[in-house]
Amino acid sequence: MKIQIRRGMFETNSSSVHSLIITNKRDKDKDYEKMKKEEAIWYPEYIYESNCVHTKEDKVLMLGGLFDFENVEGGWLKDEYKIFIKVLKDNNEFELIEKLKANKEEYRKERDEPYCTNYFCEGCLIECSCSFYSKFNEYFRSGSLNMRELRKDIGDLGLSEEEHEKLLRKMLRENKKELYKKIYDFIYGDGLIIPYATM
Repeated sequence: MKIQIRRGMFETNSSSVHSLIITNKRDKDKDYEKMKKEEAIWYPEYIYESNCVHTKEDKVLMLGGLFDFENVEGGWLKDEYKIFIKVLKDNNEFELIEKLKANKEEYRKERDEPYCTNYFCEGCLIECSCSFYSKFNEYFRSGSLNMRELRKDIGDLGLSEEEHEKLLRKMLRENKKELYKKIYDFIYGDGLIIPYATM
């Protein structure tokens, strides 16, 4: 386990279970209250507003760390990650992309903690418990992003094979376009990530 020392901050090993809220400035209070009701048993009063991730760079680096954990461990958000990187490339964020690559290489090499844990103020993670996959889908969901998934989701529509394929391709393009817009708005707009310790 990695040891991190943060000067002037009380830390114990018990603060090893972390979670996060993905939201925006408009919905922040509503989402915070929802989390408090749903997770009351886990003592979510250990939340630090000052630790809210709101700058473009911090949002990108934290999302990158969260994607790294999901994709290195199981590859669950690979299509979403490609769109995330496309948003950055299209907006000439090459310096940030290089930082993401360096963080990913370090995580692959060390397999210790993904970069996103730097944003949790209560110390090291014994294991990841933020459920990024489900929280990402809850906030950004735009439908299936690959043809195999989309075929399974849609099923047989009673169209000719050619019409069916054409419709699926159109839906796929729309889903990718919608996710691209949501990620863009989150990074360059009022998106927020609120990391917190739950115990």
